[in-house]
Amino acid sequence: MIRSKEKHPPGSTLLLVILIGGLMYLAWSVLHKKPIDGMPGENPWPDMRINVNSAPASHLQVLPGIGPQLAERIVAYREEHGLFTKLDDMKEVKFIGPSVIARIEPYVVLLPPDDVSQISDQDPIADN
Repeated sequence: MIRSKEKHPPGSTLLLVILIGGLMYLAWSVLHKKPIDGMPGENPWPDMRINVNSAPASHLQVLPGIGPQLAERIVAYREEHGLFTKLDDMKEVKFIGPSVIARIEPYVVLLPPDDVSQISDQDPIADN
């Protein structure tokens, strides 16, 4: 066996072991990554969903797969044909298909727009 005459700096073996261990841990954590809340694609903030029936185009653009032009198409379709009653109704909008529906489903809700006639003119804080 040939031995190298060069000596390694003290602690270099320990540093190498720590480095290899860290890389192994990183690889393991990436391979065993689990979603924080629920299944992949599930919205971790369900109370923060966007109402497709009342959201302006600027809000719709936040949805995955919805850009400025598609958001404008959604608003235009909604204004011309009325509210969406089920998510599949959105397939009637040009360039929205099953894959777009699947991507946005966890992030949207279909509710009628807020009825402002039910909002009181009184300030609830001022009455106290």
